[in-house]
Amino acid sequence: MSTSHLYHRRRVIAGLAASFGAALVPRLYAANRSDVVIIGAGLSGLYAALLLTDAGLRVTVLEGSSRAGGRVHTSGDMPEAPELGATEIGPLYARVRDVARRLKLTLEPRGDPVAPFALAVRGQLISIEDWPVSEFNRTVGDERTVPPPALLQSFVTRRNPLARPDDWLEPDARALDVSVRDWLRSIGASDEALRLINEGLLTADAGATSILPSLQDGLRMDISRRMAGSQASGGVDRVVGGTSKLITGMIDLLDDHVLMNRRVTAVDLTSARAVTRCADGSTYESDFVIATAPFPSLRRIAIEPALRGAQAEAVTRMRWANTSQVFLRHDAGEYWEQDGFAASLWSDGPVNLYRQRIDSDLITAVIVGRKSDALDRLAPEERANFVIRDLEQQRPVLRGKLRPVMNHSWRQQELIGGCRHDFAPGTVSRFVPAMFESHERLFFAGEHLRRLEIGMEAAMESGEHAALEILAT
Repeated sequence: MSTSHLYHRRRVIAGLAASFGAALVPRLYAANRSDVVIIGAGLSGLYAALLLTDAGLRVTVLEGSSRAGGRVHTSGDMPEAPELGATEIGPLYARVRDVARRLKLTLEPRGDPVAPFALAVRGQLISIEDWPVSEFNRTVGDERTVPPPALLQSFVTRRNPLARPDDWLEPDARALDVSVRDWLRSIGASDEALRLINEGLLTADAGATSILPSLQDGLRMDISRRMAGSQASGGVDRVVGGTSKLITGMIDLLDDHVLMNRRVTAVDLTSARAVTRCADGSTYESDFVIATAPFPSLRRIAIEPALRGAQAEAVTRMRWANTSQVFLRHDAGEYWEQDGFAASLWSDGPVNLYRQRIDSDLITAVIVGRKSDALDRLAPEERANFVIRDLEQQRPVLRGKLRPVMNHSWRQQELIGGCRHDFAPGTVSRFVPAMFESHERLFFAGEHLRRLEIGMEAAMESGEHAALEILAT
């Protein structure tokens, strides 16, 4: 998004604030009473709160846990401070960059702290360079030149029928609201390409996930890559010191308006003012409420009157995909020099990725989709043992030289419930319009309500949309 769009948005907010704020001047606030209550102190909730407070409204943000940020989480438990969630700030992340400037945060090119990858396919180590001619590469035709991790993006880039980032929401796109597997088959993908894509799929299964969000993601990423070459910002950046600095900085700007450990249990919209109740017995009155909680958490909040129709169905039925991580340290030195393969590893086995951090002894095992659900059923200590056994089998030079450091699963974060929403085939066209709608005086936000943007920018986009709707009401 261009700087002119940012200024236009600020003028809209300022204009609405001028008309709305005049009515607010004489209002006296009782304890636990505000203009807007926001459920959740992630990027979308905090950004909406900033916009509304800038416009002169009194806002209360209720965070159910002791940690703000949602899926923005820079871990302080290790010297490397790895990101457990959001990291990349794309060239078109105008809102994120705007907030970073306001907070005087330093952005730098993301680079890649992870060593290059080799492949482990059907139990065999293969270099990326050898993949096109490997006997273990059973893909066909042009597919053979594409490494397995890039197969889906390759198909999407070459055969994407969407022309604009908002085309996925048009009525004509309903014909594309089919499974990843069906779409790939329709364009001639081989059975082996389908298998490899399914092995690395973040969501549950290629036959149970709509291709439409992937097409929109792919188009948005292609636009970002093209823009990166012409923008002074120069592509993908990161926050120096960790992405969580965005969260702590916004909380500091909001002063005492963010309340921690306030797990919302009910929202009553039947009275003259909305009443939001928390598990600790506290209640908060407001004219409006914004719920930014992911649906696995939102569906545990009693809303009166209840949600209806496709909106209720979306909240009740929407699946959330999962990512688990197991952090290991090793004392094997430059083990990749011993076995002759790149240090990091993509695998079609039970662990999707092994990321060897450059200039460190830290290896991060990343497990996604149905594989992560299987891993999470193990006890925490057994998860690390499982991953160690798998990596030792893949790379015998590491036997006896690995030790566990930490586990993390987004599924097991009680108020989050996963790393990303997952549309089943046929649900995009039915759920998305309903998800955007307000319910009485309750509005919704969160990355799962994205329209044009992706990632962190999508979260802020949705928070802005809810804030502007309230200011215009």
